[in-house]
Amino acid sequence: MRGVFVMALVCLPLLAQRPDKNPYTSAADLEAGHKIYAGRCGHCHGQGGERGRGAVLNGGTLRHVGSDRELFLVIRNGIPNTEMPGTFSLPERTCGA
Repeated sequence: MRGVFVMALVCLPLLAQRPDKNPYTSAADLEAGHKIYAGRCGHCHGQGGERGRGAVLNGGTLRHVGSDRELFLVIRNGIPNTEMPGTFSLPERTCGA
């Protein structure tokens, strides 16, 4: 599940146009997503997704997420009335394609 989270983070604008599956799973995409995650997400979710202040991301299921599209929306918009902010400040396009 963490790999899907990282890829959604890297490719947010492209997933908006691809509602079912995230096609960006190359080694370069994973590395770019890992860097963004480490800098912007790991302080709350743990560097391995094991939890901190935020939800556990490496447990296999996420309460607010059932698909790549839903994951994209949570990352982009955040979760209202929680500490999960949206990521409106991410670069518009970081994936090659």
